[in-house]
Amino acid sequence: MELKIVGLDKIWYEKWHGVHASRPSVHLVLPPVVAVGSSATLLCLFDLENDPLYSVKWYRGNFEFYRYVPKERPPGRAFSFPGLFVDLSLSNDQQVSLLDVQLHLAGKFSCEVSADAPFFTTITVSDRLRVIDLRDLSPEIFVEEIFSENDHFLHANCTSHHSKPPPELTFFINNIAVSREYVQTWSNGVALQINLTLLSPSRHEFTIKCVASVLGSHHLGLGQLGAAIWALAGQGASVKT
Repeated sequence: MELKIVGLDKIWYEKWHGVHASRPSVHLVLPPVVAVGSSATLLCLFDLENDPLYSVKWYRGNFEFYRYVPKERPPGRAFSFPGLFVDLSLSNDQQVSLLDVQLHLAGKFSCEVSADAPFFTTITVSDRLRVIDLRDLSPEIFVEEIFSENDHFLHANCTSHHSKPPPELTFFINNIAVSREYVQTWSNGVALQINLTLLSPSRHEFTIKCVASVLGSHHLGLGQLGAAIWALAGQGASVKT
């Protein structure tokens, strides 16, 4: 998070307010992640001490898209920005509400708070908004079994093409996560190669599962976001479930 303060210097501020006066503060609070197509509320929480508020301005990158000036009527107004829609009914001096958030809005957002006379202090705080596309997160899995006289080899590929950012893909065998030493990763998928006989010599039935998650699924409250499952039953019999 970036913080920038401009205005009269600290000496003059302390002469006016007292040597032990606290400085004005601004805190920007963004959602951890925003799913494509959903709404988002961005908070700009400030304390100007005894100084009156002059304005609050919001920026996406270097472009201003919302301004709140208490002396104007109406005090809040939105400015045109491609694909950015402000809900004026839910926006005020402390927050701005966005509708139908899309991937291109991910990036730097800034809140600029300016005090009125006599100090005209301006504080700008910035942070990055993360937008994710989960409309088709379900992974696809392909499994091949190879049998030799004493061994039962498993080759499996798992891919997920449409999620942005790309998901983390994890293989599970009988609900136990497979160690990364058996897995190879490429741009949109993972490959698993393992000898099931060495893994469990006495067992002949296995369930292979590939789970996809994005940015820590617990942030979204969705738990396990996507899974593809294969059941292996005996000599070469593979059943997708």
